[in-house]
Formats: sequence, C-alpha cells, structure tokens
Amino acid sequence: MNAYETKTKRRRRLDSSPGEAGVAAAAADVSRDDAVTRLERRINLIEASFQREISEMKRAGEGLVARNKAIESQLSSLQEENERLNAKVSQLHDKNCRLEAAFRAHVENMHWKYDAPDPPPDRYWIEQGYDYGDEGITDQDY
Repeated sequence: MNAYETKTKRRRRLDSSPGEAGVAAAAADVSRDDAVTRLERRINLIEASFQREISEMKRAGEGLVARNKAIESQLSSLQEENERLNAKVSQLHDKNCRLEAAFRAHVENMHWKYDAPDPPPDRYWIEQGYDYGDEGITDQDY
C-alpha cells in the first residue's frame, strides 16, 4: 500500500459518521494503518541495511581494484625483467655456441701424439725394491 492509498483511507475515516459501524471501521482502519506503518518502518530498516551492505561492498571493491592495479604493475615489471633475462640468456647461448665451435676447431688442430718413452717394465720396479704383493695372485683369484 503506498502513501496515497493510506491518505485516502484516513480521509474516509475522518469523513465517516461516528456510528457504531463507523467506530468499528475506524478501528479496523487504525489497525491497518498501524500495520502499514510498521511495514514501512521495517522496509526502511531493510533498505538502510542494504545501503550499508552496498557501501561496504563498494569499499571492498575499491580496495580490490587498488590491489589489482598493484599486482598488474608488479606483473608488468616482472614481465620486463623476464624479457631482459631472456635476451641475456639468448646472448649467452650465442656466445657459448661460438666458444664451443672455437674449442672444437682448436681440438681438431692439436697434435695429440706425445714423444714420451714407454713406461719401464714391471721387473724394473721389482729391482728397485717396490713390491706389489701380488706375485702369488693369479687370474683365477679375481
């Protein structure tokens, strides 16, 4: 029931004759008016509660937006750092490939033959007094 209907009922109540039926009708109108008033108060309280919740949600949303911007900024700086590191890795990879190629060329150009004499035979060491302690060991012992 809106405010216009409430005013109309009040006017009817005031315009009616004060008979017994009129008093009962007026009492019914008053109780209805009280019920309407209570419902309007309750609706106003609920609306106020919703407005508070909406305000709280807006504040929370603003906080989340600010946090999101900070995270996006951090993400942007991390992406830039990642790009710099990827470029550096690429440079190091190229340098590594060049060094490996130079090393292979150097190894291929080296002469790996040495003009060293063969090591002395075992009897030489035995004559020098070195004893390996394995004269009695045969291949079957292994």
